[in-house]
Amino acid sequence: MNITWKQNNNTFTYESIEKTEYPVSDTVNFCVEKASALLDKSISDESQFFLVEWNKTKCELTISVTDQTKTKDSDYVVSCHFVELEKIANADNEVEWIENIQFAASNYLTTDADFLRFSLIALFTSEQRDYCRML
Repeated sequence: MNITWKQNNNTFTYESIEKTEYPVSDTVNFCVEKASALLDKSISDESQFFLVEWNKTKCELTISVTDQTKTKDSDYVVSCHFVELEKIANADNEVEWIENIQFAASNYLTTDADFLRFSLIALFTSEQRDYCRML
């Protein structure tokens, strides 16, 4: 399967509009795959983390390469807005969505040849960047 990315400068975005278009885990995989494919362009001497961020308020997944302080992102960023999920996500199922998204990203990275070529630490956060978990 292939999805169409919108590019604005060095930010690649995708809007997952329909609930049945792709399962959430597949869409997360597409995002991780795209971010991994950009690693050659994203990595600098300061790069340390491959950061997967879930914004539960906006239902938006953002993936970037960042430095040790997690304040300076690479020029290339991948972002996905889950429009349909935004309609059904709530406080009752928030933890479940976060766990599913984290698992999908982690699972994909374990066998991703593009990612494994580099010495980056994969992190996940659904809070602030200061509160990350290793993938």
